[in-house]
Amino acid sequence: MEITDHVENILKGVNKFGKYQIFAYLSLGFVYMFNIFDLGYIFIARDAKYRCFIPECEADSRSVYNPEWLKDFVPFKGGSPDSCHRYAMMNNTCSVTDISRNETQACEQFVYQTHDITIVHDFGIHCEENVWKLTIVGTVSMCGELVGLSYSGFISDRYGRKTILIAGVLLSTLCGILKSLSVSYTMYVIMEFLDPALGAGMYNAAFILAMEFVAPKHRNFANTVICCLVASSQCILALTAWLTTSWRIMLRILYIPGFIAITFFWTIPESIRWLLSKNKIEEIQIIVSRLQGKETLSENTTLLTFFHSYAEKRPIVTEKQSETFIDAVKSRILLLRLIHCAFTWICCTFLYFGLTMNSVTLSEDVYSSFILSALVEIPGYLIYYYGNLKIGRRLFLSITFISAGVSCLAVGFIPKDLHWLKLTLYLVGKCSATISYTVIYVYTTEMFPTTCRHSTLSVCSMLGRFGSMVAPQIPFMARMYEILPLILFAIIGSTSGTLALLFPETLNTKLPETIQEAIDIGKNQKRNI
Repeated sequence: MEITDHVENILKGVNKFGKYQIFAYLSLGFVYMFNIFDLGYIFIARDAKYRCFIPECEADSRSVYNPEWLKDFVPFKGGSPDSCHRYAMMNNTCSVTDISRNETQACEQFVYQTHDITIVHDFGIHCEENVWKLTIVGTVSMCGELVGLSYSGFISDRYGRKTILIAGVLLSTLCGILKSLSVSYTMYVIMEFLDPALGAGMYNAAFILAMEFVAPKHRNFANTVICCLVASSQCILALTAWLTTSWRIMLRILYIPGFIAITFFWTIPESIRWLLSKNKIEEIQIIVSRLQGKETLSENTTLLTFFHSYAEKRPIVTEKQSETFIDAVKSRILLLRLIHCAFTWICCTFLYFGLTMNSVTLSEDVYSSFILSALVEIPGYLIYYYGNLKIGRRLFLSITFISAGVSCLAVGFIPKDLHWLKLTLYLVGKCSATISYTVIYVYTTEMFPTTCRHSTLSVCSMLGRFGSMVAPQIPFMARMYEILPLILFAIIGSTSGTLALLFPETLNTKLPETIQEAIDIGKNQKRNI
């Protein structure tokens, strides 16, 4: 029996979920939740409602946002006061007779609708000419992820999943705390970039560990649990922003717990398959024995004998002999599969992040809108869990992509007075995009070999960030043509959904350990890339 088959059988035979597994999954669960906190810029860099402070009529800038007398001193647009202009005053008195309605002047101070403090307040980012400073924050953050994912996979495949995971959480924690101490807009943007640039590898490493840590029949369930934790963390993010009036306090509450990652040296095991690819048999023995509830290896004579026998017979694998990412893409089949995966990731991230960021526009209450958008992901994960077992990865990915596109397109053609219907279809689109995002994560890990699994996942995720980099600019697209973003969602969803049918099916297949095993996936299927 091959050692890879033996490891699969060992994982299948572990029926007891002991303390070792509990601590490991609690630790990985923390990582999944912590990783989502870099989306905090959705609340930190959101535009605020404000109007001119009228010093002639008000004592301080904490006045009521829209008092009855304001319409005499400030131009109104669509029932709301102009954000950046007021009528010119001939004298410095609070008198309607001194107002020149034919002339306006720029605001010097502002009164805000709410008492929430964002970077708009702290760094003075007001008016139309400065709106780009807010929308660019999301793009900068995604650029940071792009940089982080460009190297994290290769470090993970070389030094281990556990190494990049712990380093990522701790570095992200430091960046988050420094971000909360920003003294200028420039410093804030730099830290917003460094946070994901240094910590982007943590989620992929945790995801791969969770997938490699369980038997094939349990991977679907493990992935569903992971995704529900992600949805829960989005709710925690929104609730924290809701309960804290200052973005600085919010960041400290979210990031300081990241120092818990120091304990992961003892609570999270290294990937068995990664250790196997590096011929670190002794470490595999220790982990598998703990999985089986054995305090020492001597308690499992069969396992000990097998590993010692393998260790004596195994060849010494050198750097040159070990299969690498470069070796994998030399295969035409795997190269085309990688390109296809990367394109699918770009489409998926644009849909998912575009709908997530746009959710704060569903109503005046940005927090409840965001929470509603996050909660609708949980039914999506449950649909994924049961549907993926029946339908398979390929068809399920295709159906959900097309469903997301069609739902979003329909939203643009429904009358505004049917708000409940527009909201329902929007949430259907978000739910479908969530399912697609879930499927593509599992799918990518199942189509490439162990020796470069994290590298290929990171490459796809990295290139996918081009889609999420465009997503924050959706408000600008809507200004050009209101339903343009929805049309783009429809085109991208239908195109990627159709092309998804060209992937090989991987449901209930063993994770490929070598390049040849990855090439052989789905060879008996009619459609295979």
